[in-house]
Amino acid sequence: MPAALGRLAVARRRSILAGTPTFLAVAALFCGNVAAHLGGVGAADPGAESARAATILSDRFPASRPDLALLVEPVHAAGVDDPLVAAQGRRLAAALAAEAGIACVSSYWDTGSATLRARDGRQALIVARISAPDEKGADAAFKRSNHGTPAAAAT
Repeated sequence: MPAALGRLAVARRRSILAGTPTFLAVAALFCGNVAAHLGGVGAADPGAESARAATILSDRFPASRPDLALLVEPVHAAGVDDPLVAAQGRRLAAALAAEAGIACVSSYWDTGSATLRARDGRQALIVARISAPDEKGADAAFKRSNHGTPAAAAT
């Protein structure tokens, strides 16, 4: 079958090349607004086992899949365990938690979890769940809560 299709394409190459712009114009006319109907998050069958498992995990463990991660890195030579950096990290996490649309916030300084701290102690994470995850909501929450301070900066 592929060999026959290849022979046909070679034999009718001029017809195919001449018809391609027409095909593309018709396809654009009928399918041009498909992107507007598709969500940016992706599609999942709500009845699928994986979708049900994700719902259960989200309900029982709200911080299990963060939508927003802030990387905190001290501006000066101090590491993330420095008292000044730790205080700024806690303030940043509290400010993020106070934002509308934020469901749950976890930080290295509140949990002490080594998974939220770089091995060398130079960076740490603040992670958050957004109530209605979308890129615009994450951007807005980050911009409102990111207060660049002398002790640490979040990126």
